[in-house]
Amino acid sequence: MKKKLVVHFFGLSGSGKTTFSKKLYNILKKKNKKKIYFLDGDEFRRSKIFKNKSTISKNPYSTKSRSIIAKLKSNYIQKKILHYDIIIFNSISHSKSIRLFFRKKFKNYLEIFIESNFKTAYERKLLQIRNSKKLNVNKITKFKNNLVGKDIKFDISKTWDIKINNSTNRKDINNYTKSNFKLIDLKINEKLKEPKSYF
Repeated sequence: MKKKLVVHFFGLSGSGKTTFSKKLYNILKKKNKKKIYFLDGDEFRRSKIFKNKSTISKNPYSTKSRSIIAKLKSNYIQKKILHYDIIIFNSISHSKSIRLFFRKKFKNYLEIFIESNFKTAYERKLLQIRNSKKLNVNKITKFKNNLVGKDIKFDISKTWDIKINNSTNRKDINNYTKSNFKLIDLKINEKLKEPKSYF
């Protein structure tokens, strides 16, 4: 049976997990013949799956809602993996229990922690929201009032396979990400047991 792989990027909001996960998706899509699917955490929150979930709609960023979303996401990924070889997704996954839940759910799983200090991540995310073409005051308020790392504890107990420090706004970001993707590549090959490098 063909090996499948689920790659999970996690970290604070604004840490850079979407940037890193999208970059990996684009690189693999370009250089790899495998079927790859990318699931963005923010886009998943806006999906039809949440329409009838009243608990989530009342406060989608609460600790309880985050746990429910993790379960919904894992169910969604398990269905998608039937049609794809590699699935890449990102989430805050603020608690160790959520991350261990994902690891238990997916047989072949690679977890990557995008580490960033709270101040840098917060400023990045706020700037991103303010620069959005669809600027929404309510979105800024929700973001400020439900912060993981401030209002909700961010448990960084070690569960990851790879940790990437993205606490500073680097000028050499291309070289920095390239070196990190080489490490990710080695892990992907190891998980899929394939000697050929994609990078």
